[in-house]
Amino acid sequence: AYIGSIRDEVLVISDLAYDLISFLIKNYPQNLEARYNISVKEKQPIEVYEDIAQKRGFLFKNKEYDYDRTAKAILTDFRSGKLGKIMLD
Repeated sequence: AYIGSIRDEVLVISDLAYDLISFLIKNYPQNLEARYNISVKEKQPIEVYEDIAQKRGFLFKNKEYDYDRTAKAILTDFRSGKLGKIMLD
């Protein structure tokens, strides 16, 4: 699903992006830090997710995070190689 083998329309992409962030924090934290100019040390995946939303400006008018838009951006960055070379096991 990360690479787009399953259509996004049949998935909950915010959950998929959350799982991808969890994987990247454990295995490729430097890639997240470099791409989004954030720190992932000692942070939970939801905190990193929200940091990315904040950095990209994906907020609603009431300052709540736009998780769906953030998820789409994260998955697009991953699929287009903007997060660097990543090996999925």
